[in-house]
Amino acid sequence: IQAQAFYADTQPVPDGTMITLETTKGNFQTAAEGTSQGNYMILSTLNGTVSTYWNTGTQSTPVTDPALVTARVALQEAISAVAILPGPPRYMTLTPEVTEIEAGSNSSIEIEALVKDTYGNSVLAGIGVTFELDEEGDIGTINPDLASTDEFGICFTNFNPGNISGTAIINAVADSANTTTAITVTS
Repeated sequence: IQAQAFYADTQPVPDGTMITLETTKGNFQTAAEGTSQGNYMILSTLNGTVSTYWNTGTQSTPVTDPALVTARVALQEAISAVAILPGPPRYMTLTPEVTEIEAGSNSSIEIEALVKDTYGNSVLAGIGVTFELDEEGDIGTINPDLASTDEFGICFTNFNPGNISGTAIINAVADSANTTTAITVTS
């Protein structure tokens, strides 16, 4: 992260001018993999510029609650709001509203997929989740077979029972996240 300080005539402040950096989330580090220096740091300018590393941490932030990074020099300050986005899909859970249904019924079971990144943050809206049955056909069908996550990392599909009893295994995949759930179809 960099901060630059200039006079009104666009000339950089003198070398050695102190700039204070502060963040509401994460911490500053002196190197990319360095030790945390906390959320407050005072640095000395070179050609009007200071730079350091900012580790945003593992928790994503909604756009409505971004991380704030503030740079101060003398009585002037600049604040930048930064949304910390979740990473790609890594983990997923499938939760059927019930786990048993009668064969040949006109009912269906809604199945919720919750997709999270490596750190347990819900993924962004629009991530595709593919659903499929191990043995689609007489045991039942899945509809839709592709759904997109909402802003909470959730999407849904429905299991519709066929005419035979047994165990329906539903698989779901989103990038490297995958999981299964089972629904018993009774006669």
